[in-house]
Amino acid sequence: MAPGREFGSWLTISEKGRIGILTNVLVAKPNPTGLARGKLVTEFAAGTASPEEYFRELPLAPFNEFNLSLIDLCSEVGAHGTWMTSNASSSRTVLAENVKYVMSNSRELNSKWPKAAKLRCNFDELELDRPKDELVEKILEMLEDGESCGESELIAEQSCGFVEKAIGMKKYNSVKITGKKKQSRENT
Repeated sequence: MAPGREFGSWLTISEKGRIGILTNVLVAKPNPTGLARGKLVTEFAAGTASPEEYFRELPLAPFNEFNLSLIDLCSEVGAHGTWMTSNASSSRTVLAENVKYVMSNSRELNSKWPKAAKLRCNFDELELDRPKDELVEKILEMLEDGESCGESELIAEQSCGFVEKAIGMKKYNSVKITGKKKQSRENT
């Protein structure tokens, strides 16, 4: 792993009920000197700032574009969360309770990109009344979809003609860390 990129994550859930979720926004030419974004979710999950406070204090300029969702399930004011897209924008969306949201590498929440649409469909079909461990495992399995996006017009438009394989997203790698042991899952 490149120096400065260790200790980051794309999904972090703390025992305190703080959740950080991050996706890179697909662009044709990312800045090669952009700072690693993975620490944004781990720092939020380990901290005490509300999602709104964290966003307000976040220096956005040093990063390539990203989507970031921060959720605090156990705050004193009740469960709440916020989603923002692109460090080039100050746009925020307050996440409502009992609503399903899907983030992708699009600049839009609940985009119509093929993989986002498939994930949304999978969540709509997910049976929630199952044991917690089984539910978590099923959700992680759904998130590990290694299928290529293929030739999507929406993706090509945002990436100025580059598609997933052309920019090096051929392999997906996810790591589940529970604090007790580390499991690595790789999809090709």
